Amino acid sequence: MQESFQTTTSDAITLRGIRLVSRSAGRPRLPIVMTHGWRESKECYLGLARQFASRGHDVLLFDLRGHGQSGGDTVTFGQRERHDVSRVLDHAQANGWIEDRVLTYGHSLGGSTMILHAALDDRVAGVISSCPFSDIRTAIASFHQAWAPWINLPWAMRGLEEAAEARGIDLSESSPRRAMRSVRAPVLLALAGEDGHLPIAEHGRVICDVPTESSVDVVLSATDTHLTMSRKMSPYIQRAIEDFTHKCEAA
Repeated sequence: MQESFQTTTSDAITLRGIRLVSRSAGRPRLPIVMTHGWRESKECYLGLARQFASRGHDVLLFDLRGHGQSGGDTVTFGQRERHDVSRVLDHAQANGWIEDRVLTYGHSLGGSTMILHAALDDRVAGVISSCPFSDIRTAIASFHQAWAPWINLPWAMRGLEEAAEARGIDLSESSPRRAMRSVRAPVLLALAGEDGHLPIAEHGRVICDVPTESSVDVVLSATDTHLTMSRKMSPYIQRAIEDFTHKCEAA
């Protein structure tokens, strides 16, 4: 079964999503809350959400603020989005869709947001983070190198800082690397060996090296890029995710 839902953030932005209810007759599994990357929408991950549902998970898949059918005109690189994930969980609990433990999944901006969220919400039983950034300033530098190396980076960064300050956004809060120190739930990092957007040496491996109370598993798909990891997940990555979900459910 598939149905639409919506909820409201603490700053009155409407978030819209899709709920998929598993029809599996087996033992109930942990629900999964999913979101997407920058300039994507929930529909990009509907196929993956249906795979999770076919394996017995109920799934909540939603558009981040400023994306898809959700409201808002500002992306805060996880600073406010992390609290939006909690509002989705609050809404789900109020409707009896989840109890007290969920798994979370996101790619790129979504994967970074889910790490930031797990640092403040004890309902998270496990995080699947695909190709996250280590912090937003390093991510901007990485994207600059990949897409626009002719632009003066200090000039572009200064413009970003000024725009963020005008919107009340503290870019230092957009740091999964720092948030990992407070994450207690197990984390699976799914990394792409050919990630030209967020190279693993500057992002994924940096997050791996953070001392944390949680367990951190890493699955590396050597030939995947940032985009192919989100568009066509290999059976190898899918098996690693399935093993991880069982591990979290057994904890």
